[in-house]
Amino acid sequence: MVRVELAQASNGWSVREATGVTYAHPLDKGAGGAASTFVMRFDDPGSWAGVHQRLDALRVLKGFKSEPQLAEIEVSFDAYSRGMDHAELLGMTERFFKFSNMCSDNARLVRKDGDEVVGPYYVSSDLLTLKLKQGYIVAVGNVADHVRQRIYLKTTDRAGAVHLKPQQHRARIEVTLKDDMLPFTSLAQASAFKFETLNEWFRFRKPRPGLLLSPVQLLMLRRHPALGSRVRCKRKNFHGWTAADRALSDRAYDALRYLTQKMNATRGLGRGAEKSGRTPGRRKPSP
Repeated sequence: MVRVELAQASNGWSVREATGVTYAHPLDKGAGGAASTFVMRFDDPGSWAGVHQRLDALRVLKGFKSEPQLAEIEVSFDAYSRGMDHAELLGMTERFFKFSNMCSDNARLVRKDGDEVVGPYYVSSDLLTLKLKQGYIVAVGNVADHVRQRIYLKTTDRAGAVHLKPQQHRARIEVTLKDDMLPFTSLAQASAFKFETLNEWFRFRKPRPGLLLSPVQLLMLRRHPALGSRVRCKRKNFHGWTAADRALSDRAYDALRYLTQKMNATRGLGRGAEKSGRTPGRRKPSP
């Protein structure tokens, strides 16, 4: 999300038309509907150069009172199924929740129709699977929090308006940072930022190898939806039944490093830039 202050007031339609964004929200709308300050969302931008190019089109049209500022950044990590297996994707979505480092104790299962289930940390894995099948999202933290996460099975785009092809379905974990959690605020600093510094939010756990548990404990391990988080354990170390999942965490780190390279590339400029040839089975984050 980018915040801009226009020298000449405008409306959301004109801002969207000039920049090619799908979301431009006025913060100081006047009686006539025009505003000077907007926050805009750049979905899956091709590069920082592409973002600057699209903002420059708005600068020429309306002028800026000050340089655009980063208001919020969202980075996601996607897992695809080579065989386009829906059950496999559901299992990966559960794995993201079960073995990830959560940012908050405050979690809900939410759906676009407004239905909400509070406390997914305490529901069984079976119920979590059912809710994910029904299109629920695991939301960790509140919208006003400086860091929050979402975990879900992504089958649609544009707020549900576009149904993705089966080969585009993926399990997703995303983190959103704003205010004092932002790694930078000026877009002039963007090219110096390394996305791999966000790897703390994409570290994963797994059941500890050689773990010996009683039948009751094995049932608890299977049914407990969240075991990978320091927040959930309320202690310094992670849950004793888990160990670091180096392979998956390294995949996430490499994907973050790739994202740094991609965002600093000079190709893929302009509106709707870049869909960088993702294939099923590859995991890459997107900003």
